Amino acid sequence: MLDAREKIIGFASRTDGAVTVYAMFFTLTVLLLGGVAIDYNNGIRSQAHLRVVVDAAALAAALDLPDENAALASALTYAAANAPPSIYGTVVQPSNVEFGRWDSGARAFTASVTPTNAVRVQAYRNSASGNSIRNMFMGFLGRPTWDIAAESVAIGVDNSCGGGGLFTTDMIDSGSNNSYDSFCLYGKYGVKISSDNSFASGSKIEMPNLGDFSQGGSNSGVNSALQKNTHPLPMIATIDPIVNSLSSGSTTYVPSWATNGPVFLSEITDSTKLESNTFYVVGNVADFGSNVTIENIVVVAKKEVKTGSNVTMRNVLFASKDKILFGSNNDFGTTNFCSTGKYSVTLFAKDNIEFGSQSKLRGVLIASRKELKVGSEITEFSASLAQVGGKITFGSAGTISGCSTALTSDYLTSSSGTNYAAWGLVH
Repeated sequence: MLDAREKIIGFASRTDGAVTVYAMFFTLTVLLLGGVAIDYNNGIRSQAHLRVVVDAAALAAALDLPDENAALASALTYAAANAPPSIYGTVVQPSNVEFGRWDSGARAFTASVTPTNAVRVQAYRNSASGNSIRNMFMGFLGRPTWDIAAESVAIGVDNSCGGGGLFTTDMIDSGSNNSYDSFCLYGKYGVKISSDNSFASGSKIEMPNLGDFSQGGSNSGVNSALQKNTHPLPMIATIDPIVNSLSSGSTTYVPSWATNGPVFLSEITDSTKLESNTFYVVGNVADFGSNVTIENIVVVAKKEVKTGSNVTMRNVLFASKDKILFGSNNDFGTTNFCSTGKYSVTLFAKDNIEFGSQSKLRGVLIASRKELKVGSEITEFSASLAQVGGKITFGSAGTISGCSTALTSDYLTSSSGTNYAAWGLVH
């Protein structure tokens, strides 16, 4: 038998079982790191969810502007629907919904500033709200909970000008003796008018910097119409994708009434026989000539789309990779333009769009990447809306008016019954 001394030395020198101790510490370390990863990913997922909650709440509120009470109710309703208080606690309190103004140039929201055009919604899961995210493992490292927050700003585009207006990212230069009624002029770099114009109630002259306004003489109603404002012009960005899509023969942007086509033609002349309710893709110029009626057709052309004089046009979509040009004494749209609630003629051009003199434009939707030119003695420029990337030149002695509510189009976000159209999230 081994004596006691030998037994002690033997026990101290044995190595069996040592791996079990190391494995235990390794396993605990791996479990702790895995737990930390689980808690971290849960925090990231919860943050993403909270962002969805504020985005939905802000957009819902923007739809109800300028009615702030209705907008607040919508924000809270959508927040609760996407983050039920029984599960997440109350993530959006009434005090977390603010109304103010979004400055697109500075990309900044200022609360409690009028005129209001935006809503900011903030959401919280934190200890102050009593709904922090509880960690399963990070409590062992002294972090038992996550506190997270999210915010979103949505603007409601002032659509009181939706009933009729000329909008440009450049400037407007308008002539004399024009009569404006419930109509808006907006130039990002200013508006210039000549003399003897009149602006009835409901008309606006808007620009970001009022120092960019100039007038050549006496003009009635200018002081009431002149306002500092900024308008996003979403249609300008849609011109290229819409024209390119139509040019490829895609029917994505073709109105539902154009049930035939696409029909591919090398050109259109005044002798080309066109069928109603048809979509035409033209490889060169589409020239309809004079003394014709154009109804219920869609035409996209690689080069110019143009007409001469004495043309009647209704229920038409024209698009061009070049210019769209119209002569004088033409009649666009229908006489009951306000009651129809829809635009009758829609125009998309990557270059200029130009109208001759002594014409009637009723319910015409205009989108041009470059300039818009409108001649003089326009007997009606009614309920027509233009969003243009270049300068707008408008002649003299025109009668210009809008409808009490915005007309609708598949190509323009608009809203009836309110003064705003939800435009989107900006932050």
